[in-house]
Amino acid sequence: MKDGDVHLAKKKIVIAGGTGFVGQGIISALSPEKYDIHVLTRRHVTTDTESVTYHQVDYHVTDQVLSVIGDADWVIDVIGILLPNPIKHQTYANSSVLPAEFLIDAVRACPEVKFMFVSANYAPFFMAPYMRAKQEVENYMALRLPQRATTLYPGIIYDRKRQMSYYVGRILSKLPAKRLRPITLADLAKEVTRILDGQNSGLEKRR
Repeated sequence: MKDGDVHLAKKKIVIAGGTGFVGQGIISALSPEKYDIHVLTRRHVTTDTESVTYHQVDYHVTDQVLSVIGDADWVIDVIGILLPNPIKHQTYANSSVLPAEFLIDAVRACPEVKFMFVSANYAPFFMAPYMRAKQEVENYMALRLPQRATTLYPGIIYDRKRQMSYYVGRILSKLPAKRLRPITLADLAKEVTRILDGQNSGLEKRR
């Protein structure tokens, strides 16, 4: 097979929020030989590599988003915050829900593009606003992309690079409560690639 044919066979994957912890973990699991990887980010990034292209966009400006996702195979949404930050004026509404809704609307305009949303399986009571934001995006996605959307429901996502979450995740993984569903970042990334490759994932159902 010629090099040009290999390039044409690649699946174009666009990761919204790909500069964050989860997004970077997913990128690390995607083979550049199989995937043409693009990242949507709200801030300027000058770290394009041979395997990843970054695009600074305003999710409110549909044409900017469409210029990147129009010919994509999959758009993966990992936009969002874990906790609000009043100093940075970050709320669940303006940092998680609205960007996702604008992205979903853009995907809706591209009939061949599939959409994946990384939601959450469960959170303790004090994280109820976080779960409500996730549910709001799920509801909007179900309304606007009923046949083209996939949702993943991980619990706490942990990795050695984030020691606080790593130790919490390790402890929770020893407990019998299934809905806690802790998962390593590497294992979450593997589940994402399973779906991209046309397989099913156990994370597609909430416990």
